[in-house]
Amino acid sequence: MSEEKNRGTKAEKDLYDLCKYKKWDITPADIDQNIDEHWDFMVDRNIPFTNPSRIDVKAAKKMRRKDVGDKALLLDWVWVELQNVQGKKGWLNGMADYFAFKLPLDKIIFKVVKASTFKAWCALKIDQSEETNLFKIVENKNPKHKGQYGKKVQIARMDIEEPYYRLKTRKFDPQRYGHRYDLISLINLNDLEKDGVKTWELKYD
Repeated sequence: MSEEKNRGTKAEKDLYDLCKYKKWDITPADIDQNIDEHWDFMVDRNIPFTNPSRIDVKAAKKMRRKDVGDKALLLDWVWVELQNVQGKKGWLNGMADYFAFKLPLDKIIFKVVKASTFKAWCALKIDQSEETNLFKIVENKNPKHKGQYGKKVQIARMDIEEPYYRLKTRKFDPQRYGHRYDLISLINLNDLEKDGVKTWELKYD
């Protein structure tokens, strides 16, 4: 398992254990819900007149995969996926009710934001213009993508490393992934609160 997948699995376990500590009911998503609907857990805080919520857990990531060690993890900047590597909808456009971003700190702390609010904020803040992102339509040439192989998909420019509040598509990777068709951006979690978007920390008492 890759370092990134290990970190994602660890973040999910940390959220699961934290919910159990708080005596909340938590149920993992099945494989279809996880892959197609983009959420990890159904959480019920056992508060009267509230419904269980679907949570998508996001582990801290690096600016570049080749960066080494936990010191390279981004504290406030997070990668947002509008479209995944196959050209399907990314996690931003999934069915989660909340996103829980694990912060790369010594203590286990998640910054939680309501998904609908976060999506609306990203739509306003991320420059999705043709002029900035140089969109083009291409054919999916990656046979690993099964149902998407041969289909037309929109991609963005690949010539920028750090797409702050704009979009990029990652370059062809002959070693591991082949052709990729994602649309991703970098946003800063601190900007949410500056713009009046409510977030809260989920952590041990």
